[in-house]
Amino acid sequence: MPDIAYLNGNFVDIDSPCIPVEDRGFQLGDGVYEVIRCYEGHPFAADAHLSRLFRSLKEILLDVPWDREALMDIMTQAVRKSGYRDAIIYLQVTRGAAPRVHAFPASPVPTLAMTVREAVPLPPEAFRDGVKVILEPDIRWLRCDIKSIDLLPNVLAKERARRAGAYECVLVRETGPLGGGLPGGGLVTEGASSNVFIVKQGVLLTAPASNLILSGITRGIVLELARQNGIPVIEAWFTRDDLLRADEIFLTGTTAEVLPVTRIGDTLVAGGKRGPVTEMLHRIFEQYRANNMCRKQGGGIPVKIGVLSDTHIPVRAKEIPREILEAFSGADLIIHAGDIVSFEVLEELARLAPVEAVSGNMDPPEIREKLPSSKTIEVAGKTIAIMHGHGSPEETVRTAETGFPGADCVVFGHTHRPYTGYKGKTLILNPGSCVDSPWTDRPSYAILYMDDGDPTSDMEARIFYLRD
Repeated sequence: MPDIAYLNGNFVDIDSPCIPVEDRGFQLGDGVYEVIRCYEGHPFAADAHLSRLFRSLKEILLDVPWDREALMDIMTQAVRKSGYRDAIIYLQVTRGAAPRVHAFPASPVPTLAMTVREAVPLPPEAFRDGVKVILEPDIRWLRCDIKSIDLLPNVLAKERARRAGAYECVLVRETGPLGGGLPGGGLVTEGASSNVFIVKQGVLLTAPASNLILSGITRGIVLELARQNGIPVIEAWFTRDDLLRADEIFLTGTTAEVLPVTRIGDTLVAGGKRGPVTEMLHRIFEQYRANNMCRKQGGGIPVKIGVLSDTHIPVRAKEIPREILEAFSGADLIIHAGDIVSFEVLEELARLAPVEAVSGNMDPPEIREKLPSSKTIEVAGKTIAIMHGHGSPEETVRTAETGFPGADCVVFGHTHRPYTGYKGKTLILNPGSCVDSPWTDRPSYAILYMDDGDPTSDMEARIFYLRD
């Protein structure tokens, strides 16, 4: 899949030299930017990122001809062209090309540049075991709230961290505005590319939003999630000494998400392990991310539907396989085609995404009373029929192929055997059973992809097996 570049109205070769030499961003760092993470093709928290971009543009006194909708449309096109489902969007606006003088040009023509590259997620052990950071004096300018492209101090701090074998460099303001020393070894501001949180006696602390930090989008989400879940929150300055004595430490950011810190330099901190508050917030953030991604912008944004059937829990298995829960993270919808057996299955799936389900022949009365044996739903302009089935495998397939005229897709279960095919223009899909079964060699599930805002696009179904 290709990396994508966009410049002033055109998609261009990412390696082609196309920025004017006298662009003020190139020569003076006169511009601002945003970095937006895409999960499963969805730009996450795009509205918040674009709001911050326009705040930064206002602070540097730069008017631009693009509104929020235009930028969202360009991002959507770029992500689709890349084909990446997990991606990083880099969006940059400068004051444009002009002869190199410090004062603004009389009539600037802003430059809009964007790239889309495949995301490289942190390894799972980083979130489980924590990462190492180092501490350095924060000697940056006093307008860190502007997301400026002039990042040399942050670059140098990040390089010092890399050379020390650390993930991040945490910055500490050691002197006040008049040059005097600050108590407690100085005030912790933020990381070179992240915000810093500590937990002390169950209370969550982070530096207040001010000109001394960039108030991260993930930071804001985590603060709100903490408040919603009963975790006491204080936005106030804390010192280097507070950091070293904290019960828990974690970082937040577009790529860091919620990342525990267990070592500062060569010293173990926070007991050398991820703490319970950090673990809880990481889990809640993942659920929020899965349920609140940018799904309904139109213009062909990918839609992901997790599909499973015949779980038979707790009869054939104790729980939904973790691999399936991980695969359905980021889904817009989950379909269960019956033989659920326990409502707890649907409750667990509903923590990931909205669930549409039907009952099966092995479901107990309490499930059959609440769920129909078949139903039809509309998703992104497509009609999806869901049924369980009964009788022989051949009879069940015939019912799926003939029982729902006009449907774009029919999802069925019962046979425990994965199947994809077409009857005319109708996609026929059976995800198989996701637990061990005497009627299939391997447990399986499916993911169904389509495009929101593009009802003419084809649906794509993929079967995944839990073991080789």
